[in-house]
Amino acid sequence: MTEAMRWTRALALLILIGVAICLFGVYLLSVLVCERPDVILWIKGLISGYGLVGVFVATIIAGTVIPLGSPAIIAFAAGFGMPIVPLIIVASIGYTIGVTVNYSLARIIGKKYVERKVSEEKLQDMVRRWNKWGTPLLIAFGLVPGLPIDLLALVCGLLKTKIIYFLLISLGTRIVQFGAFALLGVTVGGWIGI
Repeated sequence: MTEAMRWTRALALLILIGVAICLFGVYLLSVLVCERPDVILWIKGLISGYGLVGVFVATIIAGTVIPLGSPAIIAFAAGFGMPIVPLIIVASIGYTIGVTVNYSLARIIGKKYVERKVSEEKLQDMVRRWNKWGTPLLIAFGLVPGLPIDLLALVCGLLKTKIIYFLLISLGTRIVQFGAFALLGVTVGGWIGI
C-alpha cells in the first residue's frame, strides 16, 4: 500500500469519526433540548439577536488560536433557521480572515511568534508534515473538523506559502465544510422539531 493510500484511508477514518461525534452530539442535543422548550427559545433569541454579524465575529475568533467550534456554530445557526447561503458565505469569510491573521503574524513576526503559540516539538511535527504533503495537507486540514487548521496556518505563514493559494484553499474548504454543517443543522433542526 502506498503512502498516499494510507493517508487517504486515515483521512476517511477521521471524517467518519467526525461524523460519528456529530451524530452523537445531535442525539444528546435532541434529548436535552426537546424536553426544554425554554432552551429552544433562548437559543433562537440568541441567534436572531446576533444574527450574521455574530456568526462573522465568532468565526473570525474561531479562525485564530481560540477554538470556538465553528462547525457547531454553523450547524446551530442553520438548525435554528438562519438563511443557509448567507450563513455559509459570512462564516467562511470570517473564518478565512481569522486563519489569515495567524498566517500573517507568523509570516511577519516569524518563528518567535509561532513558538509562543505552539511548542517547538509540535511546530517541528507540523513543518515535517507540511514538507511531506504540502497543499493536500492544507486541503485535508480545511475539510476535516477538529484538525488544527489554525496551527497549520502558522506553519504556512512561517514558511511563506503563497498567500493566494492559502486564501483560496482556506476559503474553498470552509465553504465545503460549513455547507455540510449547515445542511446537517437544517436536517437535525427538522428532526427535533425546531
